[in-house]
Amino acid sequence: MSNATTTPFLRFPSRRSAKRLAQDARKQGISLNEMAQRNGLDLPWSVGINYLRDKDALALSGNVKDHFTASPLVPEQGRVNFVLGTPGSYVNQTALQVLMLCAVVHSEKHIGYCDFSIENRNETPGPLHYGRSSAFVDGPIKNTYMAELERLRGPWDKSFEFVRDKAVKFVSAKLPHQFRFKKAQAAIVAMNPRKNVLGGLGNHLQDKALLIADNQANSIMRLGDGKHWGQLPDQRCSRDRRNLLANTGIISEQRGLMLGNQIYLMRRSIELSDNERSSFADESISMREVLESLEDRLKPWVEVVDELDAAFSWESRLGDSAKDYASRLDGVGRDSGVSHTLGL
Repeated sequence: MSNATTTPFLRFPSRRSAKRLAQDARKQGISLNEMAQRNGLDLPWSVGINYLRDKDALALSGNVKDHFTASPLVPEQGRVNFVLGTPGSYVNQTALQVLMLCAVVHSEKHIGYCDFSIENRNETPGPLHYGRSSAFVDGPIKNTYMAELERLRGPWDKSFEFVRDKAVKFVSAKLPHQFRFKKAQAAIVAMNPRKNVLGGLGNHLQDKALLIADNQANSIMRLGDGKHWGQLPDQRCSRDRRNLLANTGIISEQRGLMLGNQIYLMRRSIELSDNERSSFADESISMREVLESLEDRLKPWVEVVDELDAAFSWESRLGDSAKDYASRLDGVGRDSGVSHTLGL
């Protein structure tokens, strides 16, 4: 599930982004492997990137302040909600919160969690990329990093136990058909669905409430991008995307903002109108055209930061820096999306 658009924004233990470190390596005339070691990873660059991808997908933090709460993202029956973000946006944590809320709000329904990093049915997500790329890393070093990733599964185990206690039936699986819900009403949270998984999630949507979470999407425009979803450029796959968008309730974009040692979630959401859903269903209308109109309706990031500033009463130095970052997000447009760490 490689995504060249967002991988450069992964952050090393030094808090510097992969994109910035790659630039520095070229300027300094050193290898990427040496740069990775200088910034806290005793791994070859490519293996380190895969480790960081897995860590971003698994890590949950109690140091995250979410002023906006995840409750509006809980989907209704027959509807799809999306939460989109980039590495460092804690999209996985928001998705897990929605899953736990679904177990309460949809307690009479079956509950499902779909994630390609789940190895066996009813397990928690695990390291998907690191193990495959670390075959030639020194044994003790490889095992140290793998143990760290495995440790991150502990909070997932506890959260899944909560869902099992509340739900009539809860199943976690790699692929949608493994739920075996058949025609039963269900609420499903899907993390980073790709290829035919997207179509599988859309089947029998009238019986399902669906949240799709994606930590590799830097823009709402990715929703219409077949390449992003790993789909073939054919009409059948296009219809899979249209089917989901024609039944969408809310689309949210999320970013992470670190001020000192505190992480704040920035989130902006839009609720689709019946006319917008109908436009997605109409194959004579370009998906890109409809998505661009939705993007124009999204609240600017600087207004999101203003709301956070009012809620948390940041000191002026922090507030000004956060607003400057939000302005840059709004200014650079659709290719923006890196989570931000302020050097404070």
